[in-house]
Amino acid sequence: MAAITKDYLQWVNDRGTVLPPGPVLLAPSSFFSALHREVIEKKPEVFKIACLGDIRDLFPAQRKPFYAAFGNRTNDAFAYKQVGVPDTRLFTVNPKGELVQERTKASKSSYSHLSELVEHFFPALSVDGSASTALDCPEFSSCSFWKEPLPELDLDALLKTIKSCFLLTACLTQEYTLYTLAYTTYTYYTSYTTHTTFQRPAGPHAAV
Repeated sequence: MAAITKDYLQWVNDRGTVLPPGPVLLAPSSFFSALHREVIEKKPEVFKIACLGDIRDLFPAQRKPFYAAFGNRTNDAFAYKQVGVPDTRLFTVNPKGELVQERTKASKSSYSHLSELVEHFFPALSVDGSASTALDCPEFSSCSFWKEPLPELDLDALLKTIKSCFLLTACLTQEYTLYTLAYTTYTYYTSYTTHTTFQRPAGPHAAV
């Protein structure tokens, strides 16, 4: 099965774009054991969590070897979270080939759009190929650690303020409506009395 999987990955070609060389981690169990775990028990994440956990344990405790991850099932996302991949850099590829970020599942993107933001999502590499020390510990980056904290808000007071603004807006709207109605009535009455000629009736009391 290992040879078949590797041959398939090397065969994939999308208009000249192929997968980069890299390690392929396979379950050491037999084919039928893996089939039973993934098809019958429907728990493929069990092996992934154990395998990735062993790789993570090869590094010092303060290091995070997994920076981002891609999967095509919810089980993949669950497994990646268990080994410390932040959901902001966790992507799931749906059957349509769209990228869905785990943090904002309602927003769908693509590989082309992600390539425009590659410098934002992934750490830069130095000339010798080693990762930049600026993102060795992302939690201490200038964006995550040194940024100004958000102010603490009193939600109850904020809701009361919003409610008061709505009530004030409603009152002003009502007063403006009454003013408009009164002004329209006055304008109509003035126009009517100005352009209408009243004739006195003829008779003995008519002025000479």
